[in-house]
Amino acid sequence: AFGEWQADLWSLQKVGSSPESHHLALYDGDEDGDTVVQYVVEGGVEEIPNTDVDPAWGPELNLGDPLTLSTFVTWAATEYPAEKICVVLNNHGGGWFGICWDDTDEDFLPPSEVAEALESIHYNLGRKVDVVVCYACLMASTEFAYEIHEHADYLVASETFSWGSETHGEDDYLIGNYPFDRIWGPVKDNPEMTAREFAVHVVDAFQMYGPWNAPDIMVYRDYSSDTVAAIDLSAMPELVAAVDRLGLELESSLTGLGRLVNHAQLVNRVIGSPQSPEEYCTESFSGQPDFIGQGTWVNYDLLDFIEQ
Repeated sequence: AFGEWQADLWSLQKVGSSPESHHLALYDGDEDGDTVVQYVVEGGVEEIPNTDVDPAWGPELNLGDPLTLSTFVTWAATEYPAEKICVVLNNHGGGWFGICWDDTDEDFLPPSEVAEALESIHYNLGRKVDVVVCYACLMASTEFAYEIHEHADYLVASETFSWGSETHGEDDYLIGNYPFDRIWGPVKDNPEMTAREFAVHVVDAFQMYGPWNAPDIMVYRDYSSDTVAAIDLSAMPELVAAVDRLGLELESSLTGLGRLVNHAQLVNRVIGSPQSPEEYCTESFSGQPDFIGQGTWVNYDLLDFIEQ
């Protein structure tokens, strides 16, 4: 939403760009024809015509299209060369279901399309993206991290919920979990920071979201914003192999009720927005579901299931 980005932009403008630290944004709002490219300077922004990025770009772009992401990052890294690249994805997140919903185009980026975009960037630039930051809910999942591990070095994301910034009036901003001034200020002062150091630094800069706890609809209200991690993506193949072995061992040992539950028909439900659950609630049925193929997604709490 515009109010969220306006607040984040205000935070980033407190730092601005420098010859050794460039900040570029591709923003798309809720209206038709409001896609903008911005170069952030201290105290303001410089608007860049969309056609400078791609002559075929018009005033309205689909940010749920991986080609849009790869085109923008490739252009930015070419026009503003840097030794390290950080890509921040700022929008709704749904874990292994996807991220970055474009309501105008009714589209979003599944993990496979994020990986597709990063692969294209990798090919175009001849190098990986150094750090991917997901300013979104539920993206610190094994599934998402594994999907992108070949084309980025580090992922910073939250396993639970991530709260965006808010604008309450002129110069009245409530900054969410990721205060851009605290994140990027030290980079401007120390551009030699390694990608690993930066990823850890983003975790250190993460802050609890201000004036309210998560609504009652959330299971764990008191720490819903209290998780963030920096993930070394080079370790993902080994981790996934270990998880696969564990899953096979657990499945083979299931007996009685556990085996019945494993083969039961499940209702897969997720609430994507505590403020407007009716807009983001999806429900469907499947027997031994192929979650990705059927477009359904589930976030059950294992400890709660065991206790029941």
